Amino acid sequence: MSGRGGPGSDLYLTEGATKANVSSHLAEAWCFAVPGQALMPDHISAFEGLRPGRVIVALDQEENANTDRARDRWLRALHAAGLSVYRAVWEGEEVGGPKGLDDLLLTGGRPRIRRVSFPPAAIGQRRTPREVDSPGSIVEGTTISEARRLTDRAVAEFVSQSHAGRALLVRKPPGAGKTTATGQALRRSRVPARVLVGTTRLAREVAAEFDYTPIEGRNEHNCERSEVARALGEAGHDVERLACGTREEPRCPVRDACAYWQQFDTTGPRVGAAEQLFNLHFLRGGKLLVADDAELLRSLIERRRLSREVLASSVEQLAGQRREPARRLLTIVEHAVTDAPRREDGAPRAALLGSAAWDHLAKTARRYGQDLAGLVQALPQAGTLPKPDEAKEGAVITVEDVEKAPPATIIRLFEALREELPAFLRGEEFNSRIRIDVGGVEVLKLKEHVTNRHGETPAASMAMLVLEATPVDALVDHLSGLHERLPDVEAQVRLPESVTVVQYASSSNGHAVLRDEERLAAVLAEVTAERERLPVGSPDREAALLPCAQRPAGRTRLRAGPGAHLRRRARPERRVRCRAVARHRAAHAAERRPPLLSSGDPPRRGAGVERDGARAPELRRPAIRGRRGRFHRQPRRCAAPRRP
Repeated sequence: MSGRGGPGSDLYLTEGATKANVSSHLAEAWCFAVPGQALMPDHISAFEGLRPGRVIVALDQEENANTDRARDRWLRALHAAGLSVYRAVWEGEEVGGPKGLDDLLLTGGRPRIRRVSFPPAAIGQRRTPREVDSPGSIVEGTTISEARRLTDRAVAEFVSQSHAGRALLVRKPPGAGKTTATGQALRRSRVPARVLVGTTRLAREVAAEFDYTPIEGRNEHNCERSEVARALGEAGHDVERLACGTREEPRCPVRDACAYWQQFDTTGPRVGAAEQLFNLHFLRGGKLLVADDAELLRSLIERRRLSREVLASSVEQLAGQRREPARRLLTIVEHAVTDAPRREDGAPRAALLGSAAWDHLAKTARRYGQDLAGLVQALPQAGTLPKPDEAKEGAVITVEDVEKAPPATIIRLFEALREELPAFLRGEEFNSRIRIDVGGVEVLKLKEHVTNRHGETPAASMAMLVLEATPVDALVDHLSGLHERLPDVEAQVRLPESVTVVQYASSSNGHAVLRDEERLAAVLAEVTAERERLPVGSPDREAALLPCAQRPAGRTRLRAGPGAHLRRRARPERRVRCRAVARHRAAHAAERRPPLLSSGDPPRRGAGVERDGARAPELRRPAIRGRRGRFHRQPRRCAAPRRP
């Protein structure tokens, strides 16, 4: 033991007494020297008695497999003992830096401290169901009808008042009628609302049902130069300025007759995907902003990616003395992507997150004789990059022009590096907006509300109604950060007393399970067992509910009609949102339905069958009206087993 310390102090672990003495003297640190690399249980017991705040493993940074194994062994043993374990990190001997902790301190450097954690061993074990003495707790709530009344009342009152600068969060379960309540309230009040939903497809459905004006982003249907707009958007450029221009100074030959811009000439409520929150033209003229299950996790977080190929081409495009600092830094980022960690079999590891991404960048820079902090500090504060229209100011640009210029995402990468550099230099753990893997580097950013040319934020002057079933509180707080938050309205729904819930915990019953024939058979056996345990008097009193999700073309999915066995049907690629349970029509009386099938061959679908000498009428699929105003077809009912 070398140096002074006590309960709550940092304790550095290294090998060799001389190294510990020198390190303790230079850094005035509390050090413990382990003979060789033999960390024993007695050592760990001594550490527990010392009660240090952090135990920091500071073995040599070298290209030595034995040292790497010893470091991992020490970290795991200390973590298993319940100590707060950290690792000292610096650019070591393998990249031309100091080897040991004492060497680092002699050069005037300081180690960076990174927290270490390991998942519990049981996390990888198969979870098997077991009986318990008493059933689990169920969240108490109200009935679905009462929840709908509560939602209707809260939405109607807020919409009718629409106080600018106020925000209300309504936590409601699916099926509580929040979309319908909002549409009816807007019809009564005639408030110019701007409604945000999860997807463009859903926006079309809502618009058709409540007479909103659907607003879509630029696509091949409303933009004659959609390929240019797409290329600009993927590269992070300002699409409106570069591809469209203004009415007075158009950059597009069909700007005046563009279907995209004609969307915004209409009046009344508008509805669009959540990304329209950052479109000034969508918000203009609105007094109420409604976020209806708007998938905030996707829409509020901007994700920009630079692939390895794009980084390499950008380095070439930035040739010249003027942008040499940016070019040097991008070269290091490109090498860091190339040298991203891989497993022993060559497969890529998980992306480097947080401070690990910065440590990898610093190590790569040192390997090529550069200092990461110096490269970031050398960037100009108001740095610019060549733009796609630099050679043809005011003229119409093409996809080729976009590809010849470096993407604007590089500016976002530089901004993140400048912003996080102070946290990196402090040497402590921190979160980072940068991710690195073998394919490229990704930059994330929490979006802010858009401002107009006068510096005003239109969303801040509007009333805001947030309707979420499972809200992420941090994102809701960010979305309504410019507003006065009213008390949340929460409508929890309890299960009726006549409903019994049986959970099978042996598998997740997700898509991966249902695609496996053997595991699917086990799931069907569980369903059969429950049907035998809880028989029903009529087939229309049971159903199998399965999630519908986006799948590749030709992928099969499971369907179930009332009283029918599960079967496979191929469907083309599309995304279906299950919004309501279809009600059976009176034409399908109980006597026209066959008894439930428990065994035998799959039933024959289509025409009727003979029964007692008479031919039963064919069971057709009646059209039923869903909540979104669209007509759908009910699944065919099974008539009877195929006769041998």
